[in-house]
Amino acid sequence: MQNNLPMPINIFDFKEDAALPDRLVVRDEAAEKEFGIKVLVYHLTRVAGLKDGFAGINVFGNVIYEKRLENKLLFIIAYNEDGEVIGFESETTLKAGTDEREIDADLYFPASERVAKILIRPALDPEINR
Repeated sequence: MQNNLPMPINIFDFKEDAALPDRLVVRDEAAEKEFGIKVLVYHLTRVAGLKDGFAGINVFGNVIYEKRLENKLLFIIAYNEDGEVIGFESETTLKAGTDEREIDADLYFPASERVAKILIRPALDPEINR
């Protein structure tokens, strides 16, 4: 079975704090429209060093969105070349009543894995919107 994932990268082919290729990022345009995302700007860099056998990618940027009554989260999910989730981060909250937020998220995954794609996707915050 053929997958449509981009060519994976070995994080150690890049120097610490080096920019990573934007081609890794996949956005969910339908979800962005549903949750009122107007602008999503991001920059990927390699996190310096290792953390307990894990490598990391920093996602830094800005998101502008429609003011809404519900809180949203920005999910950042890393996949390997087999399409398996290898890292997950959901700490960026798009708060109700606001319309802009800085993104500064560190995404960690096993150092032995190669990263094929990073999905950035908004969703309702399940903890707050019950």
